[in-house]
Amino acid sequence: MGLERSVVIASGSRESARQDALIAGLDPVIMLTKSECAGALGSVRRRADELGIHTLAIHTADWSRQPMAQFYELAAVRLGLPDCRIIAPGGATQLRMSQKEVAARVAALPFEVAGGLGVFAAEAARCARTMRNGSRARRALNGAGDGVIAIWMGAGPGTAVGGSVTHVSGVLSGFRNNGQRVTLVTLYEPPPQMAAAIDELVCVPPMPRWARVTGEITAISANRWARAAAQAELSKLRPSFVYQRYDAYVTCGVEVADRAGVPVVLEWNNSAVWARNHWHGTHRFKRLFTPLLEHEERYLARRADLLAAVSDHAAKMALDAGAAAERVVTVPNAVDIAAIDAGIALASSANDGSLIGWVGSFGDWHGAEIMVEAVALLPDRIRAVMIGDGVRRDGCEELARRLGVWERIEWTGSVPHIEAIRRLAECDLLVSPHVPLPGGQPFFGSPTKLFEYMAIGRPIVASRLEQLGEVLEDGETARLVPPGDARALAATIEQVLGEPDHGMHLGIAARARAEREHTWDQRARTILDRLSA
Repeated sequence: MGLERSVVIASGSRESARQDALIAGLDPVIMLTKSECAGALGSVRRRADELGIHTLAIHTADWSRQPMAQFYELAAVRLGLPDCRIIAPGGATQLRMSQKEVAARVAALPFEVAGGLGVFAAEAARCARTMRNGSRARRALNGAGDGVIAIWMGAGPGTAVGGSVTHVSGVLSGFRNNGQRVTLVTLYEPPPQMAAAIDELVCVPPMPRWARVTGEITAISANRWARAAAQAELSKLRPSFVYQRYDAYVTCGVEVADRAGVPVVLEWNNSAVWARNHWHGTHRFKRLFTPLLEHEERYLARRADLLAAVSDHAAKMALDAGAAAERVVTVPNAVDIAAIDAGIALASSANDGSLIGWVGSFGDWHGAEIMVEAVALLPDRIRAVMIGDGVRRDGCEELARRLGVWERIEWTGSVPHIEAIRRLAECDLLVSPHVPLPGGQPFFGSPTKLFEYMAIGRPIVASRLEQLGEVLEDGETARLVPPGDARALAATIEQVLGEPDHGMHLGIAARARAEREHTWDQRARTILDRLSA
Protein backbone atom coordinates (compact mmCIF):
# COMPACT_ATOMS: atom_id res chain seq x y z
CA MET A 1 0.00 0.00 0.00
CA GLY A 2 1.52 3.34 -1.06
CA LEU A 3 2.05 6.45 1.00
CA GLU A 4 -0.72 9.04 1.16
CA ARG A 5 0.32 12.39 -0.29
CA SER A 6 0.06 15.19 2.25
CA VAL A 7 1.01 18.67 3.36
CA VAL A 8 3.14 18.62 6.52
CA ILE A 9 3.66 21.55 8.89
CA ALA A 10 6.74 21.25 11.11
CA SER A 11 6.46 23.00 14.47
CA GLY A 12 10.11 22.17 15.10
CA SER A 13 12.70 20.32 13.05
CA ARG A 14 11.74 20.07 9.38
CA GLU A 15 13.70 16.85 8.91
CA SER A 16 12.16 15.19 11.98
CA ALA A 17 8.69 16.11 10.70
CA ARG A 18 9.48 14.59 7.31
CA GLN A 19 10.75 11.33 8.79
CA ASP A 20 7.83 10.94 11.20
CA ALA A 21 5.33 11.66 8.41
CA LEU A 22 6.83 8.80 6.40
CA ILE A 23 6.51 6.50 9.42
CA ALA A 24 2.86 7.56 9.69
CA GLY A 25 2.27 6.46 6.09
CA LEU A 26 2.24 9.99 4.68
CA ASP A 27 4.23 11.28 1.73
CA PRO A 28 5.23 14.87 2.67
CA VAL A 29 4.90 16.29 -0.84
CA ILE A 30 4.66 19.83 0.56
CA MET A 31 6.61 20.80 3.68
CA LEU A 32 5.93 24.02 5.59
CA THR A 33 7.70 25.57 8.55
CA LYS A 34 6.15 27.84 11.17
CA SER A 35 7.50 30.96 9.49
CA GLU A 36 6.14 29.86 6.11
CA CYS A 37 2.67 29.41 7.61
CA ALA A 38 2.71 33.08 8.62
CA GLY A 39 2.77 34.13 4.95
CA ALA A 40 0.31 33.72 2.10
CA LEU A 41 -0.86 30.13 1.65
CA GLY A 42 -2.93 30.52 -1.52
CA SER A 43 -0.26 29.04 -3.78
CA VAL A 44 0.19 26.09 -1.41
CA ARG A 45 -3.54 25.43 -1.40
CA ARG A 46 -3.71 25.57 -5.21
CA ARG A 47 -0.81 23.17 -5.54
CA ALA A 48 -2.42 20.77 -3.05
CA ASP A 49 -5.63 20.86 -5.13
CA GLU A 50 -3.68 20.16 -8.34
CA LEU A 51 -1.98 17.16 -6.70
CA GLY A 52 -5.21 15.84 -5.17
CA ILE A 53 -3.91 16.17 -1.60
CA HIS A 54 -6.59 15.89 1.09
CA THR A 55 -4.49 15.47 4.25
CA LEU A 56 -2.68 18.00 6.40
CA ALA A 57 -0.35 16.75 9.14
CA ILE A 58 0.91 19.05 11.92
CA HIS A 59 4.05 17.62 13.52
CA THR A 60 4.63 18.33 17.22
CA ALA A 61 6.22 16.51 20.13
CA ASP A 62 3.24 17.17 22.42
CA TRP A 63 0.09 18.90 21.15
CA SER A 64 -1.27 19.33 24.70
CA ARG A 65 1.74 21.54 25.52
CA GLN A 66 2.35 23.11 22.10
CA PRO A 67 2.71 26.91 22.31
CA MET A 68 0.57 28.77 19.77
CA ALA A 69 -1.48 25.70 18.83
CA GLN A 70 -4.10 28.12 17.49
CA PHE A 71 -1.58 29.45 14.96
CA TYR A 72 -1.27 26.01 13.36
CA GLU A 73 -5.05 25.49 13.45
CA LEU A 74 -5.51 28.82 11.70
CA ALA A 75 -3.06 27.67 9.01
CA ALA A 76 -5.09 24.47 8.67
CA VAL A 77 -8.28 26.49 8.07
CA ARG A 78 -6.53 28.64 5.48
CA LEU A 79 -5.31 25.55 3.63
CA GLY A 80 -8.80 24.05 3.71
CA LEU A 81 -7.81 20.36 3.49
CA PRO A 82 -10.55 18.02 4.73
CA ASP A 83 -8.37 15.81 6.94
CA CYS A 84 -6.15 17.33 9.65
CA ARG A 85 -3.89 15.12 11.77
CA ILE A 86 -1.57 15.94 14.65
CA ILE A 87 1.39 13.55 14.51
CA ALA A 88 4.02 12.94 17.16
CA PRO A 89 7.60 11.64 17.09
CA GLY A 90 7.50 8.07 15.88
CA GLY A 91 4.56 8.81 13.59
CA ALA A 92 1.77 8.27 16.13
CA THR A 93 -1.43 10.26 15.57
CA GLN A 94 -2.20 12.42 18.63
CA LEU A 95 -5.43 13.86 17.23
CA ARG A 96 -7.47 13.75 14.04
CA MET A 97 -9.94 16.48 13.07
CA SER A 98 -12.19 17.34 10.17
CA GLN A 99 -12.06 20.78 8.60
CA LYS A 100 -15.29 21.62 10.45
CA GLU A 101 -13.76 20.64 13.81
CA VAL A 102 -10.66 22.73 13.13
CA ALA A 103 -12.82 25.71 12.18
CA ALA A 104 -14.75 25.38 15.44
CA ARG A 105 -11.49 25.58 17.39
CA VAL A 106 -10.38 28.64 15.45
CA ALA A 107 -13.75 30.31 16.16
CA ALA A 108 -12.83 30.26 19.86
CA LEU A 109 -9.62 32.20 19.21
CA PRO A 110 -10.94 35.66 20.25
CA PHE A 111 -12.01 34.29 23.63
CA GLU A 112 -8.66 32.53 24.10
CA VAL A 113 -6.78 35.70 23.22
CA ALA A 114 -8.86 37.58 25.79
CA GLY A 115 -8.00 34.96 28.42
CA GLY A 116 -4.31 35.16 27.57
CA LEU A 117 -4.29 38.94 27.75
CA GLY A 118 -5.96 38.65 31.15
CA VAL A 119 -3.00 36.60 32.42
CA PHE A 120 -0.67 39.16 30.87
CA ALA A 121 -2.39 41.97 32.77
CA ALA A 122 -2.40 40.03 36.05
CA GLU A 123 1.30 39.13 35.84
CA ALA A 124 2.21 42.70 34.87
CA ALA A 125 0.35 44.01 37.93
CA ARG A 126 1.99 41.40 40.14
CA CYS A 127 5.44 42.37 38.90
CA ALA A 128 4.68 46.07 39.42
CA ARG A 129 3.64 45.43 43.05
CA THR A 130 6.77 43.47 43.88
CA MET A 131 8.97 45.96 42.01
CA ARG A 132 7.74 48.74 44.29
CA ASN A 133 9.30 46.89 47.22
CA GLY A 134 12.72 47.80 45.81
CA SER A 135 15.91 45.75 45.97
CA ARG A 136 15.80 43.26 48.80
CA ALA A 137 18.65 42.58 51.19
CA ARG A 138 21.08 40.03 49.85
CA ARG A 139 20.71 36.54 51.27
CA ALA A 140 23.45 33.99 51.80
CA LEU A 141 23.35 30.27 51.08
CA ASN A 142 21.21 28.29 53.51
CA GLY A 143 23.70 25.72 54.71
CA ALA A 144 20.96 23.75 56.47
CA GLY A 145 18.89 23.40 53.31
CA ASP A 146 18.03 20.21 51.45
CA GLY A 147 19.38 21.29 48.06
CA VAL A 148 18.41 23.53 45.17
CA ILE A 149 15.12 24.17 43.38
CA ALA A 150 15.95 24.83 39.73
CA ILE A 151 13.44 26.55 37.44
CA TRP A 152 13.92 26.13 33.70
CA MET A 153 10.92 26.50 31.43
CA GLY A 154 12.46 24.30 28.75
CA ALA A 155 13.23 24.97 25.11
CA GLY A 156 9.89 23.66 23.81
CA PRO A 157 8.12 20.31 23.40
CA GLY A 158 10.49 17.58 22.29
CA THR A 159 13.63 19.75 22.30
CA ALA A 160 16.44 17.43 23.34
CA VAL A 161 19.58 19.34 22.41
CA GLY A 162 20.93 22.88 22.30
CA GLY A 163 22.97 25.34 24.28
CA SER A 164 20.34 25.91 26.98
CA VAL A 165 19.98 22.17 27.56
CA THR A 166 23.73 21.69 27.84
CA HIS A 167 24.20 24.72 30.08
CA VAL A 168 21.40 24.03 32.56
CA SER A 169 22.11 20.29 32.78
CA GLY A 170 25.83 21.03 33.22
CA VAL A 171 25.31 23.49 36.07
CA LEU A 172 22.79 21.21 37.81
CA SER A 173 25.11 18.21 37.56
CA GLY A 174 27.83 20.44 39.03
CA PHE A 175 25.58 21.30 41.96
CA ARG A 176 24.91 17.59 42.57
CA ASN A 177 28.60 16.80 42.48
CA ASN A 178 29.12 19.56 45.04
CA GLY A 179 26.67 17.95 47.46
CA GLN A 180 23.36 19.59 46.50
CA ARG A 181 20.15 17.65 45.89
CA VAL A 182 18.55 19.03 42.72
CA THR A 183 14.80 19.44 42.11
CA LEU A 184 13.90 20.68 38.63
CA VAL A 185 10.65 22.52 37.86
CA THR A 186 9.97 22.68 34.11
CA LEU A 187 7.17 22.81 31.53
CA TYR A 188 8.25 19.87 29.39
CA GLU A 189 9.67 16.40 29.86
CA PRO A 190 13.43 16.94 30.06
CA PRO A 191 15.82 15.30 27.59
CA PRO A 192 18.05 12.45 28.83
CA GLN A 193 21.00 14.80 29.32
CA MET A 194 18.92 16.90 31.72
CA ALA A 195 17.18 14.00 33.46
CA ALA A 196 20.58 12.52 34.36
CA ALA A 197 21.57 15.73 36.15
CA ILE A 198 18.68 15.95 38.63
CA ASP A 199 17.30 14.06 41.62
CA GLU A 200 13.63 14.99 41.35
CA LEU A 201 11.48 16.22 38.47
CA VAL A 202 8.42 18.45 38.80
CA CYS A 203 6.85 18.72 35.34
CA VAL A 204 4.13 21.36 35.27
CA PRO A 205 0.80 19.98 33.89
CA PRO A 206 -0.18 21.17 30.40
CA MET A 207 -1.42 24.74 30.54
CA PRO A 208 -4.87 25.54 29.11
CA ARG A 209 -5.11 26.63 25.48
CA TRP A 210 -5.76 30.26 26.34
CA ALA A 211 -2.47 30.35 28.24
CA ARG A 212 -0.59 29.24 25.10
CA VAL A 213 -2.16 31.50 22.49
CA THR A 214 1.11 33.33 21.62
CA GLY A 215 4.75 32.80 22.50
CA GLU A 216 4.75 35.82 24.80
CA ILE A 217 1.57 34.80 26.60
CA THR A 218 2.92 31.24 26.99
CA ALA A 219 6.08 32.55 28.68
CA ILE A 220 4.14 34.98 30.89
CA SER A 221 1.51 32.38 31.85
CA ALA A 222 4.18 29.81 32.67
CA ASN A 223 5.11 31.89 35.72
CA ARG A 224 1.74 31.14 37.33
CA TRP A 225 1.98 27.37 36.94
CA ALA A 226 5.70 27.04 37.63
CA ARG A 227 5.40 29.27 40.70
CA ALA A 228 2.59 27.10 42.09
CA ALA A 229 4.51 23.88 41.39
CA ALA A 230 7.71 25.17 42.96
CA GLN A 231 5.96 26.57 46.02
CA ALA A 232 4.21 23.23 46.54
CA GLU A 233 7.67 21.67 46.81
CA LEU A 234 8.46 23.99 49.73
CA SER A 235 6.15 21.89 51.91
CA LYS A 236 8.42 18.90 51.26
CA LEU A 237 11.90 20.40 51.41
CA ARG A 238 13.93 23.38 52.56
CA PRO A 239 16.01 24.55 49.63
CA SER A 240 19.44 26.06 50.11
CA PHE A 241 18.74 28.41 47.19
CA VAL A 242 16.73 28.76 43.98
CA TYR A 243 18.38 28.65 40.56
CA GLN A 244 16.58 30.09 37.52
CA ARG A 245 17.62 30.46 33.91
CA TYR A 246 16.68 33.92 32.69
CA ASP A 247 14.38 33.73 29.70
CA ALA A 248 12.07 36.48 28.54
CA TYR A 249 9.17 37.11 30.96
CA VAL A 250 10.22 34.37 33.42
CA THR A 251 10.29 35.91 36.92
CA CYS A 252 8.84 33.27 39.23
CA GLY A 253 12.19 32.22 40.70
CA VAL A 254 12.43 35.43 42.74
CA GLU A 255 9.01 34.91 44.32
CA VAL A 256 9.75 31.26 45.13
CA ALA A 257 13.00 32.30 46.80
CA ASP A 258 11.16 35.03 48.74
CA ARG A 259 8.63 32.48 49.96
CA ALA A 260 11.43 30.12 51.07
CA GLY A 261 13.60 32.90 52.53
CA VAL A 262 16.63 31.82 50.50
CA PRO A 263 18.79 33.44 47.79
CA VAL A 264 18.01 33.20 44.10
CA VAL A 265 20.70 32.73 41.45
CA LEU A 266 19.86 33.97 37.97
CA GLU A 267 21.62 32.32 35.03
CA TRP A 268 22.16 35.29 32.70
CA ASN A 269 23.02 34.61 29.07
CA ASN A 270 22.06 37.98 27.63
CA SER A 271 19.54 40.77 27.78
CA ALA A 272 16.17 39.51 26.54
CA VAL A 273 15.30 43.10 25.63
CA TRP A 274 18.34 43.33 23.35
CA ALA A 275 17.53 39.93 21.82
CA ARG A 276 13.93 41.01 21.16
CA ASN A 277 15.05 44.17 19.41
CA HIS A 278 17.77 42.56 17.28
CA TRP A 279 16.81 38.91 16.75
CA HIS A 280 13.13 38.22 17.29
CA GLY A 281 11.42 40.98 15.34
CA THR A 282 9.21 43.83 16.43
CA HIS A 283 5.77 43.00 15.01
CA ARG A 284 3.12 45.42 16.26
CA PHE A 285 1.51 42.75 18.42
CA LYS A 286 4.88 41.84 19.96
CA ARG A 287 5.54 45.49 20.78
CA LEU A 288 2.51 45.34 23.06
CA PHE A 289 4.59 43.21 25.45
CA THR A 290 7.84 45.18 25.23
CA PRO A 291 7.17 47.49 28.22
CA LEU A 292 6.53 44.46 30.45
CA LEU A 293 9.69 42.75 29.16
CA GLU A 294 11.79 45.84 29.94
CA HIS A 295 10.16 46.19 33.36
CA GLU A 296 10.69 42.55 34.29
CA GLU A 297 14.31 42.54 33.14
CA ARG A 298 15.07 45.46 35.47
CA TYR A 299 13.11 43.72 38.23
CA LEU A 300 15.13 40.50 37.94
CA ALA A 301 18.46 42.29 37.63
CA ARG A 302 17.81 44.22 40.83
CA ARG A 303 16.20 41.45 42.86
CA ALA A 304 18.49 38.48 42.15
CA ASP A 305 20.99 37.72 44.91
CA LEU A 306 23.53 36.56 42.33
CA LEU A 307 23.60 36.88 38.55
CA ALA A 308 25.82 34.24 36.95
CA ALA A 309 26.66 35.80 33.58
CA VAL A 310 28.20 33.61 30.89
CA SER A 311 30.71 36.25 29.77
CA ASP A 312 32.08 39.64 30.74
CA HIS A 313 30.00 41.31 28.03
CA ALA A 314 26.86 39.49 29.24
CA ALA A 315 27.70 40.75 32.73
CA LYS A 316 27.88 44.31 31.33
CA MET A 317 24.34 43.84 29.98
CA ALA A 318 23.19 42.81 33.47
CA LEU A 319 24.78 45.93 34.97
CA ASP A 320 23.07 48.07 32.33
CA ALA A 321 19.76 46.47 33.35
CA GLY A 322 20.27 47.62 36.95
CA ALA A 323 22.16 44.81 38.67
CA ALA A 324 24.56 45.80 41.44
CA ALA A 325 28.19 45.05 40.54
CA GLU A 326 28.80 43.04 43.73
CA ARG A 327 25.95 40.68 42.76
CA VAL A 328 27.30 39.81 39.30
CA VAL A 329 29.86 37.10 38.60
CA THR A 330 31.12 35.82 35.24
CA VAL A 331 30.65 32.05 34.99
CA PRO A 332 31.43 30.87 31.44
CA ASN A 333 30.06 27.68 29.98
CA ALA A 334 32.00 24.48 30.56
CA VAL A 335 31.97 20.77 29.76
CA ASP A 336 30.98 17.42 31.27
CA ILE A 337 34.11 15.35 30.67
CA ALA A 338 32.37 12.05 31.45
CA ALA A 339 29.60 12.76 28.91
CA ILE A 340 32.18 13.63 26.27
CA ASP A 341 34.14 10.45 26.95
CA ALA A 342 30.96 8.39 26.62
CA GLY A 343 30.44 9.80 23.13
CA ILE A 344 34.10 9.39 22.16
CA ALA A 345 33.93 5.73 23.18
CA LEU A 346 31.27 5.16 20.49
CA ALA A 347 33.27 6.81 17.71
CA SER A 348 35.07 4.95 14.97
CA SER A 349 38.71 5.78 14.33
CA ALA A 350 39.53 9.25 13.03
CA ASN A 351 39.86 9.86 9.31
CA ASP A 352 42.92 10.74 7.26
CA GLY A 353 42.75 14.50 7.46
CA SER A 354 39.70 14.86 5.24
CA LEU A 355 36.68 15.42 7.53
CA ILE A 356 35.85 18.65 9.36
CA GLY A 357 32.96 19.07 11.81
CA TRP A 358 30.57 21.79 12.98
CA VAL A 359 27.62 21.72 15.36
CA GLY A 360 25.01 24.38 16.11
CA SER A 361 21.43 25.56 15.85
CA PHE A 362 22.08 27.60 12.69
CA GLY A 363 21.65 30.82 14.64
CA ASP A 364 22.45 34.28 13.33
CA TRP A 365 25.82 34.32 15.11
CA HIS A 366 26.95 30.72 14.48
CA GLY A 367 28.68 31.45 11.19
CA ALA A 368 27.15 28.46 9.40
CA GLU A 369 27.26 30.29 6.07
CA ILE A 370 30.96 31.03 6.60
CA MET A 371 31.50 27.31 7.18
CA VAL A 372 29.79 26.47 3.86
CA GLU A 373 31.82 29.11 2.00
CA ALA A 374 35.03 27.73 3.49
CA VAL A 375 34.19 24.21 2.32
CA ALA A 376 33.82 25.59 -1.20
CA LEU A 377 37.36 26.99 -0.97
CA LEU A 378 38.90 23.74 0.31
CA PRO A 379 40.18 20.88 -1.87
CA ASP A 380 37.53 18.39 -2.98
CA ARG A 381 39.04 15.67 -0.79
CA ILE A 382 37.99 17.59 2.36
CA ARG A 383 34.42 16.90 3.41
CA ALA A 384 32.29 18.32 6.22
CA VAL A 385 29.57 17.24 8.60
CA MET A 386 27.19 19.91 9.92
CA ILE A 387 25.22 18.74 12.94
CA GLY A 388 22.03 20.47 14.07
CA ASP A 389 18.95 22.21 12.79
CA GLY A 390 17.49 25.70 12.77
CA VAL A 391 15.93 28.52 10.81
CA ARG A 392 19.03 29.23 8.68
CA ARG A 393 19.69 25.62 7.71
CA ASP A 394 17.64 25.74 4.50
CA GLY A 395 19.50 28.87 3.43
CA CYS A 396 22.83 27.18 4.14
CA GLU A 397 21.86 24.16 2.08
CA GLU A 398 20.81 26.42 -0.79
CA LEU A 399 24.14 28.25 -0.54
CA ALA A 400 25.97 24.92 -0.65
CA ARG A 401 24.08 23.96 -3.82
CA ARG A 402 24.96 27.26 -5.49
CA LEU A 403 28.61 26.80 -4.59
CA GLY A 404 28.60 23.17 -5.78
CA VAL A 405 29.52 21.62 -2.42
CA TRP A 406 26.17 20.31 -1.16
CA GLU A 407 27.23 16.69 -1.68
CA ARG A 408 30.48 17.27 0.21
CA ILE A 409 28.53 18.23 3.35
CA GLU A 410 26.56 15.79 5.46
CA TRP A 411 23.54 17.49 7.03
CA THR A 412 22.60 15.35 10.03
CA GLY A 413 19.79 17.46 11.44
CA SER A 414 19.16 17.45 15.17
CA VAL A 415 20.58 14.36 16.90
CA PRO A 416 20.87 13.29 20.57
CA HIS A 417 23.75 14.87 22.44
CA ILE A 418 25.81 11.68 22.73
CA GLU A 419 25.39 11.07 18.99
CA ALA A 420 26.58 14.60 18.23
CA ILE A 421 29.71 13.99 20.33
CA ARG A 422 30.33 10.69 18.56
CA ARG A 423 30.12 12.32 15.14
CA LEU A 424 32.40 15.18 16.16
CA ALA A 425 34.93 12.74 17.61
CA GLU A 426 35.09 11.03 14.20
CA CYS A 427 36.23 14.28 12.58
CA ASP A 428 39.82 15.33 11.99
CA LEU A 429 39.21 18.99 12.83
CA LEU A 430 36.41 21.01 14.45
CA VAL A 431 35.27 24.47 13.36
CA SER A 432 33.72 27.33 15.36
CA PRO A 433 33.28 30.19 12.83
CA HIS A 434 31.19 32.57 14.98
CA VAL A 435 30.49 36.02 13.57
CA PRO A 436 29.98 39.43 15.25
CA LEU A 437 26.56 40.42 16.52
CA PRO A 438 24.39 43.07 14.84
CA GLY A 439 24.20 46.66 15.97
CA GLY A 440 27.84 46.85 17.04
CA GLN A 441 27.09 44.82 20.18
CA PRO A 442 30.20 42.96 21.44
CA PHE A 443 29.86 39.18 21.20
CA PHE A 444 28.48 38.24 24.62
CA GLY A 445 28.13 34.50 24.03
CA SER A 446 29.90 31.61 25.68
CA PRO A 447 29.44 28.81 23.13
CA THR A 448 29.02 25.41 24.75
CA LYS A 449 30.51 23.87 21.61
CA LEU A 450 33.79 25.63 22.36
CA PHE A 451 34.36 23.68 25.57
CA GLU A 452 33.02 20.42 24.16
CA TYR A 453 35.34 20.74 21.16
CA MET A 454 38.25 21.15 23.59
CA ALA A 455 37.28 18.05 25.57
CA ILE A 456 36.85 15.94 22.42
CA GLY A 457 40.53 16.52 21.76
CA ARG A 458 40.45 17.31 18.05
CA PRO A 459 42.25 20.35 16.60
CA ILE A 460 40.07 23.47 16.54
CA VAL A 461 39.91 26.39 14.13
CA ALA A 462 37.78 29.20 15.56
CA SER A 463 37.01 32.88 15.18
CA ARG A 464 39.13 35.29 17.18
CA LEU A 465 36.02 36.74 18.79
CA GLU A 466 35.60 37.83 22.43
CA GLN A 467 35.44 34.79 24.77
CA LEU A 468 36.54 32.37 22.03
CA GLY A 469 39.79 34.31 21.69
CA GLU A 470 40.18 34.44 25.48
CA VAL A 471 39.65 30.73 26.19
CA LEU A 472 41.55 29.40 23.16
CA GLU A 473 45.23 30.20 22.77
CA ASP A 474 46.30 30.65 19.17
CA GLY A 475 48.98 28.12 18.24
CA GLU A 476 48.68 26.32 21.57
CA THR A 477 45.10 24.95 21.96
CA ALA A 478 43.64 26.09 18.61
CA ARG A 479 44.16 28.23 15.55
CA LEU A 480 42.25 31.52 15.48
CA VAL A 481 41.10 33.43 12.40
CA PRO A 482 39.31 36.76 11.78
CA PRO A 483 35.54 36.29 12.21
CA GLY A 484 33.53 36.25 8.99
CA ASP A 485 36.57 35.61 6.77
CA ALA A 486 35.86 32.39 4.84
CA ARG A 487 39.16 32.56 2.96
CA ALA A 488 41.21 32.79 6.14
CA LEU A 489 39.13 30.01 7.67
CA ALA A 490 39.68 27.69 4.69
CA ALA A 491 43.40 28.45 4.46
CA THR A 492 43.91 27.75 8.17
CA ILE A 493 41.91 24.52 8.05
CA GLU A 494 44.00 23.29 5.12
CA GLN A 495 47.21 24.32 6.85
CA VAL A 496 46.36 22.48 10.09
CA LEU A 497 45.21 19.32 8.29
CA GLY A 498 48.41 19.45 6.23
CA GLU A 499 50.64 19.15 9.29
CA PRO A 500 52.28 15.74 9.87
CA ASP A 501 49.96 14.96 12.81
CA HIS A 502 46.94 16.72 11.22
CA GLY A 503 47.13 19.23 14.08
CA MET A 504 46.53 16.70 16.85
CA HIS A 505 48.99 18.47 19.15
CA LEU A 506 46.44 21.30 19.34
CA GLY A 507 43.67 18.87 20.28
CA ILE A 508 45.76 17.22 23.00
CA ALA A 509 46.58 20.59 24.56
CA ALA A 510 42.95 21.70 24.37
CA ARG A 511 41.75 18.52 26.08
CA ALA A 512 44.21 19.02 28.94
CA ARG A 513 43.10 22.64 29.34
CA ALA A 514 39.42 21.61 29.45
CA GLU A 515 40.06 19.04 32.16
CA ARG A 516 42.08 21.49 34.20
CA GLU A 517 40.04 24.67 33.92
CA HIS A 518 36.63 24.21 32.31
CA THR A 519 34.43 21.63 34.05
CA TRP A 520 30.87 22.18 35.27
CA ASP A 521 31.91 21.11 38.77
CA GLN A 522 34.29 24.08 38.86
CA ARG A 523 31.60 26.45 37.59
CA ALA A 524 29.09 25.24 40.19
CA ARG A 525 31.70 25.66 42.93
CA THR A 526 32.22 29.27 41.84
CA ILE A 527 28.48 29.96 42.24
CA LEU A 528 28.26 28.22 45.62
CA ASP A 529 31.33 30.04 46.93
CA ARG A 530 29.91 33.42 45.93
CA LEU A 531 26.58 32.56 47.58
CA SER A 532 28.36 31.58 50.79
CA ALA A 533 30.40 34.80 50.91
